[in-house]
Amino acid sequence: MQNLVGHITGWMLLAIFISELARREVEGAGCVSVEHCTACKTSRVCDQCNVGYGIDPKTKCQKCSTVMPNCVKCSSTETCTQCVNNNFAVDQDGSCKPCAANCRTCRTIGPGKCDVCSVGFTVDSQTKTCTACKAANCVVCSSDPNICVTCKNGHRLSTTAGSTECVACQDVNCAFCPSDAKTCHLCKPGYRLTQDTLPTCAKCTDPNCYYCHKDVNKCDRCKTGVDPATSACKV
Repeated sequence: MQNLVGHITGWMLLAIFISELARREVEGAGCVSVEHCTACKTSRVCDQCNVGYGIDPKTKCQKCSTVMPNCVKCSSTETCTQCVNNNFAVDQDGSCKPCAANCRTCRTIGPGKCDVCSVGFTVDSQTKTCTACKAANCVVCSSDPNICVTCKNGHRLSTTAGSTECVACQDVNCAFCPSDAKTCHLCKPGYRLTQDTLPTCAKCTDPNCYYCHKDVNKCDRCKTGVDPATSACKV
């Protein structure tokens, strides 16, 4: 009888030992038998994949973007949880689909679901769709498409009698003339603002110069990097 109890105890200890080895194989080795797997029941059956991978019907990990375009995170190869950027949203079928026309950011797919419209458009307060700003050269308008808030570079906002328009700066190389179309406050890249009574934009001497703050002949920031041998902009 004592020998029988000893045998049973031995088998129980062996079973516990084998079970512990299996547990360590799964938890300690990180499910090495399934590539890109982070959690599994056994070394061959995956429960959870690395970020950017989803489980397929064969319990293998497949890259989300390979099986579902524009998807970066997924719970399975049929269900996306995060799209590549805010230009896309997860649809009811689990795939990433683009936002509605002229919509830059959305959380839900379909007309009237836009959060932020593309440049030059605004969310219509009634239809919740993106409507083009009415003023020419306007990049941001209020909820009323007739009222511009921000103009394109090289233009200033002019408000008269409750309406707005974008007026071009007099100097074609001026990027910002907020108070008067004739008075430039900031030039476009490759130009510097002169110190004249009526400032104008003078072209930097080096064609590869992005910014020449004080002197057109001295570049402060190059477009292509600085040549260490000549201290000039790289060609």
